[in-house]
Amino acid sequence: MAAQASTKTVNSVKPQKNRQGSAIVSMILGIISTFFLLLAIITAVATSNQMYSSGIDGVFAVISGIVSLLGFPLGLWARKSSKGRGMAIAGITLTILPFLFVVFGLIATVFIYSRFSM
Repeated sequence: MAAQASTKTVNSVKPQKNRQGSAIVSMILGIISTFFLLLAIITAVATSNQMYSSGIDGVFAVISGIVSLLGFPLGLWARKSSKGRGMAIAGITLTILPFLFVVFGLIATVFIYSRFSM
């Protein structure tokens, strides 16, 4: 009985879970989000001299924002893992920057149209 009790040890440290898949998905979504943001900027600049644009640049910006919102929580969740931590941080960075650009662009657009549409 005493030998059995001495062989059992209580391990209070939990092993970290492998969340490398979430880190990879977060990084890929960050790359896709950045691509759509760059596409939105390029189409906005290309159609800036026209009287009316097709609005496709806004569609690209919305897609970039949605993809950012999907990838950011995955990166935060995967950052706690020992494996894939660097990819998780890259995913967080690549998703938060396009999201901030989209939010600031939306605020600027609302401000400009409310200021000059009177």
